[in-house]
Amino acid sequence: MSQSVIQRLAERIRSFGDKNVTKQAIELSRTAIIDTIGVTLAGSVEPCAANLLRTPGIAEAPGPCTLFGTNRKTSALDATFFNGTASHALDYDDFSQPMGGHQSAPLVAPLVAVAEERGLAGAQLIQSYVLGIETEIRLARAVNFHHYDKGWHPTATMGVFGAAAAVGHLVGLDEERLTVALAIAASFASGVKANFGTMVKPLHVGQSARNGLLAILLAEPATMPTRPCSSTSKGSSTPLTAPATMTPTRSSTTGSTRWRSPARPWASSSFPAAAAPTRPSL
Repeated sequence: MSQSVIQRLAERIRSFGDKNVTKQAIELSRTAIIDTIGVTLAGSVEPCAANLLRTPGIAEAPGPCTLFGTNRKTSALDATFFNGTASHALDYDDFSQPMGGHQSAPLVAPLVAVAEERGLAGAQLIQSYVLGIETEIRLARAVNFHHYDKGWHPTATMGVFGAAAAVGHLVGLDEERLTVALAIAASFASGVKANFGTMVKPLHVGQSARNGLLAILLAEPATMPTRPCSSTSKGSSTPLTAPATMTPTRSSTTGSTRWRSPARPWASSSFPAAAAPTRPSL
């Protein structure tokens, strides 16, 4: 039986290593991660982030993970939710044209939280960040821009896969568990453009980052049985795009040695808005 898109993706994630990460990719990743932390600190005081801290049950779990812009610590899941939301609160985070969204925001929050929780090195985090970027952009190339034009928010719908891939790589999940995690992430993929211009848009990002991490945590003990999603009419991608506009082969090269766009894989935001109606409404 042929492999599904998710099985091929898990295989590529598992094989990703130092050989896939160029010196330029490392330098660009450092800049992007620092940029994302900066906009997260700025966004941590925005209402969409503050509302989370006023919500019973959020950020109340014990843990070693930092809530950026505060003196509080909590669990990896709650830190990811808050920091992921804050990172997109101002719509000032970096942007990828091929992805059709903001590639760093769904990745940095869960990677930092897990690295804090498990005492992992910065070099491991950067390599996993690169893998997350690759995953998001490769999957987006398979479905965009029909996916975006249909009304989905790729930062969230692609970001959940990037977060799962990045964190799965960071914690060293094997191929079978990665496949399970990505299948779980497929059921978590959500976020619609109808929410642009409201506080729900950054919430998409926090939730996608948290859900990507949650998928890994559920799959890690290998106690969550699920069948791998396929690329058939019942597969994970069909609800998000039309079959005729999906090109699975465009995502199957994840893990190749070529960095997607060596000259400029993304753009830092010069203005706090990704879409014309967004900022004035916040």
